[in-house]
Amino acid sequence: MKRLTLSIYFILLTILLSNAGDLFNLEIKFNLFPEIKHCENYLKAHNYEKAIYYGELAVKIYPRVFEPYFCLGRAYLGVSEFEKAIDILKKAENRAWTKRQLSFVYSNLGHAYGELDDFDTALFYHQKSLEIVKELEDKRGEAAVLSNIARIYEKKGDLKKALEYYEESLRINPDEKAKAETLNSIALVYSKEGQYDKAIEYLKQAIEIDRSYENYHWEGRHLLNLGDVYTQKGDYKRAALYLDEGLKKVIRAGDKYWEARAYEYYGKLYLEQKIYSLAEDYYKRAQKLFAEIGANDDALRIAQRLQELEKRK
Repeated sequence: MKRLTLSIYFILLTILLSNAGDLFNLEIKFNLFPEIKHCENYLKAHNYEKAIYYGELAVKIYPRVFEPYFCLGRAYLGVSEFEKAIDILKKAENRAWTKRQLSFVYSNLGHAYGELDDFDTALFYHQKSLEIVKELEDKRGEAAVLSNIARIYEKKGDLKKALEYYEESLRINPDEKAKAETLNSIALVYSKEGQYDKAIEYLKQAIEIDRSYENYHWEGRHLLNLGDVYTQKGDYKRAALYLDEGLKKVIRAGDKYWEARAYEYYGKLYLEQKIYSLAEDYYKRAQKLFAEIGANDDALRIAQRLQELEKRK
C-alpha cells in the first residue's frame, strides 16, 4: 500500500505546489536548467528511475540550487528509498530561500518519516509546514497540509483523528477541484472501517467534481477506487463496470502506475469470485507493469499475492 499512499501524497503535493507562483518561475528555471525540467517531467509521469537520473545529474551541475535537490528527494520518495530521500531533502532545506520552499520541504520530510513509521517526527515536520502556510495565509496550502497530517493518523490506525483532519481540510479548502482528492481520502477511511455505503457516497461526490472540471485523470483513479469498494462490498457486477471505466481513463492519461493498480483491483475482484485463472492473469499484469516503472514494493506485494493464490487453488 505504500506506493498508493505515495500516489495520493503526490497529488496533494501538486495542489500545494500549484500555489507557488511567488516561489519560482518554473518556465524560466526550466529554460536555464534543462536537467531540472527533465527531472520534474519524469517525476510527474511517475518514471522515478529517469527522474533520479536527471536529478542526480542536476545536483552535480547546480550544487547550490534548491530545485535539483527538491526534485531528486521526491524522486527517491517515489521508489520508497525514504532514508536517501530524507538526506537529500535536508540538503534542499539548507538551500531554500523562501518560506514557501521550506513548507514544501517540510511536507516531504513529514511524508518520508511517515513511511518509515516514525510518526512523531512526521507530525513534527507537517506541523512546521502548517505553521508556514498559515503565516502565508494560504488556505489551499493549509488544506493540503491538513490532509497530509490526516494521512499520518490514518497510518497510525487512528481513523477517527484522520477523519477529523480530512474534514477540516475539506471545510477550509477554497479550491473546489482539489476537494475531490480529499473526498477520495475520506472514502478510503470509511472503506477501512467497513462502511462501504459511506465510502461509495464520498467517492461519487469526488467523481462528480472531477467530471465538472473535466479532470479525467483523477476521475479515472477515483472510479478505480469506487470499483474496488464495490468488490469489498460484494457487488461484483458494479465493481467490474467502474473498474472498466476507470482503467480506460488512466490509460488515456498515460498513468502507468494506476494502470497497474487497475490490474491489481481486477485480480482482487476475480479472486473474491474464486475465478483463479483470471485473478492470476491480472495479478501478473500488475506485477509486470509495477516492475517496469520501478514500483518495486508494489511488484513484491503482488508477488506475495500470487504465492497466496497458488495455495488457494
